Amino acid sequence: MKEKWKQSEDRTAANFGRKTPGSGSGNEKLDILGEGIYEGLRFENKFTEKKSRSISLEELNKARNQALAMNSDWAFVLDFDFIVRGILLSENKFINIMEELDELRKEVEHLRELLSK
Repeated sequence: MKEKWKQSEDRTAANFGRKTPGSGSGNEKLDILGEGIYEGLRFENKFTEKKSRSISLEELNKARNQALAMNSDWAFVLDFDFIVRGILLSENKFINIMEELDELRKEVEHLRELLSK
């Protein structure tokens, strides 16, 4: 049976893209290369069986710098023993996503108005 952290990484890859071969070594950094709608994101998968897990400024800076070097945005997947999974994004990426979502909502509302006439 695979180690739990590998299972977690496989799940992240299945949801967001593909595993980065040899992540952390050579030119390829971070665990998962985003594909499809997640293209342009590099994911760092963090798994723990404990009740808490700290993330240091050093870890965040490392992920950010590695992603920037690959012209990508970064995201952390935090997996607490398959019970709770969360995504940590940079503030700029989150703002961009919310602004794009708002534009889509406005377009949908405009189309609804046109159809109701």
